[in-house]
Amino acid sequence: MTQKMSRPVIILFSSFFGLGFLPFAPGTFGALGGVVLLLIINWIGLGTPGVILAGVFLFFAGVYISDKAEMISGIKDDSRIVIDEAMSIPISFVGITLSGPIILTGFLLNRFFDIYKPFPINRSQKLNGGWGIMTDDLIAGVYTNIMLRVLMIMFSMFNST
Repeated sequence: MTQKMSRPVIILFSSFFGLGFLPFAPGTFGALGGVVLLLIINWIGLGTPGVILAGVFLFFAGVYISDKAEMISGIKDDSRIVIDEAMSIPISFVGITLSGPIILTGFLLNRFFDIYKPFPINRSQKLNGGWGIMTDDLIAGVYTNIMLRVLMIMFSMFNST
């Protein structure tokens, strides 16, 4: 017998512990929640495996939870659902050594990709329910990770001269 998640639990997790209910920029605050999660993973020493595990877990849990939350609210891609932004942050930093400037740059890149949605991010939102909610932010996280790596290589080249 499978027990269903209760409505308050779905709302709690889909809003990433209430961050989605903040009156302005809920997605940005959801992403900041992801930064806090990333820092906790780093602080307890789980490193890249912990970051990968958090991202993968949040993605698949988020597909289920955001799908249910969207049904509860009746609003397609409800802005109060921010588990997708929180999941995107660990993905943005997989395999990258953290520092203040790296975290800030990655956070800003992540928000850029999530807000402006270059191809194929824009198309992934057309997927149904939780898949559409989560997949665009997954791709934004991958784009961020790639851009961070490119910028790190570029700046290391300039620093070596």
